[in-house]
Amino acid sequence: MTSELNDALVRTWVTGWARTHDYDVDHDGAVHSALRSGDSDDWEYVLHAPDETALRQVISAVTKSPGRLLTLIAEPGDESLKDSINGLERISDEEKLMVVDMGTQDVEDPITPEATPPPGRTSTAGPCSPSAPATP
Repeated sequence: MTSELNDALVRTWVTGWARTHDYDVDHDGAVHSALRSGDSDDWEYVLHAPDETALRQVISAVTKSPGRLLTLIAEPGDESLKDSINGLERISDEEKLMVVDMGTQDVEDPITPEATPPPGRTSTAGPCSPSAPATP
């Protein structure tokens, strides 16, 4: 990855966020979106530093249904973050997205359900050891 915020990182973030909430996710160029509930039309669109054309297209889609949301990710003070955009009112501007280059961090790869246990371990189920004697 990178330590700079870019569209690839936003795409990865939206995908992870959507999957943790069991939302359907879609990416169409710079427009990232998640369907927030299965049988509805409650999409949330996410744009990073959008150009005017992309922003207008998404605003048009958002205004078609009251359950749709638009999240803009931009630098503080960016013109796209004004209080009102074509009739859409700001809900919040207090959220921050932090970016860190994890290549310089001392971290282990995550253990996923599909992963094979590391050498010397037969299970990732918990701290118990089958060789430890049971205590009454």
